[in-house]
Amino acid sequence: MSAPTLETPAQKSAAEEIGYRIEATITGGEMTPTVAAAWHGYLAAAVEWGVISVSRCDQLRAKLPEVEGAAQAMLVGR
Repeated sequence: MSAPTLETPAQKSAAEEIGYRIEATITGGEMTPTVAAAWHGYLAAAVEWGVISVSRCDQLRAKLPEVEGAAQAMLVGR
C-alpha cells in the first residue's frame, strides 16, 4: 500500500476525470488487454508529469485488469 500523499485540487480534478474516462472504456464489464496496457502507460505518464499523485494512480490502476506478457515487460522497463 502506498503512503498517503497530499494532492492538489488540480490533481484531484484530473484524477476524477481520468477515472470517468477509464470507466467509459470498459465495454460489457471488460477491457481489452491493449486498452488496459494503454491506460497503465497513461497513468504512469500522468504520475511522472505530476498530473496525478502516486496514491491516486494506485486507486485508478485497481480499476484496470493486469497486463501480462510483452506489454507488462514494457511497462516495468524490462
